[in-house]
This record gives sequence, structure tokens and C-alpha cells, in this order.
Amino acid sequence: MLWGLLSVVVNFGTFFILYHALHLNYQFANIVAWFLGVQVGFWIDRIIVFRHKSNTAFKEMLAFYGTRILTFLIESATLWVGISLLSANGTGSKVVGQILAIVGNYILSKFFIFKNKK
Repeated sequence: MLWGLLSVVVNFGTFFILYHALHLNYQFANIVAWFLGVQVGFWIDRIIVFRHKSNTAFKEMLAFYGTRILTFLIESATLWVGISLLSANGTGSKVVGQILAIVGNYILSKFFIFKNKK
């Protein structure tokens, strides 16, 4: 869980800087934050969390991004509902979206991307 937080910190930190400090559109900030967080997450999950060894890193990265698109859409929808529809705080909406994404990401990584074949 500690290692998973690193990609969350990258994601949330990037979002915070782009959305709050630079006042960029929240969806744009979320896309950039997502991309950087996913890239960090892939390598952390592959090397440290699941200690996955294979010669198919690029194939796994494509699958990793594919599953992350699903959780990205969930997070984007959470931001849209929170910020655009409910006029809620962007940070609070991001936290809720990240929680949903973290749970989904772990499940998808463990059972679909980095499953070690015995």
C-alpha cells in the first residue's frame, strides 16, 4: 500500500499544481496527472509490489494503461459530478475519485496484469 501511494502522490500533486496553482482546466489537469501517475505506478507495481519478471514489459504496459483507462473514466466522472454538477471543491472531488481508482487499480493489477503464472 505504501508503494501505491507514490503514484497517488504523483497524480494528486500534479493535479494540485496544474489545477490550483496554474489554474488550468480540471479535466486537462486530471489527464496530465493521470498519465504521470500511471507511468510511475506501472514501474512500481511491476518491480516492487508484484515483483513480476517477464520479457513482456511493453505488452504489460499496454494492458496496464488499458485497465487504467477504465479507472480514469471513473475518476473523471467523479470530478465532473463533484465540480461541474455539485459545485464541490476540486480537491475533495479528486480525493473521492482517487479512492475509487486506487481500489480498482489494485484489483485489476493483481488479477489481470501482474499475475505470475506458476
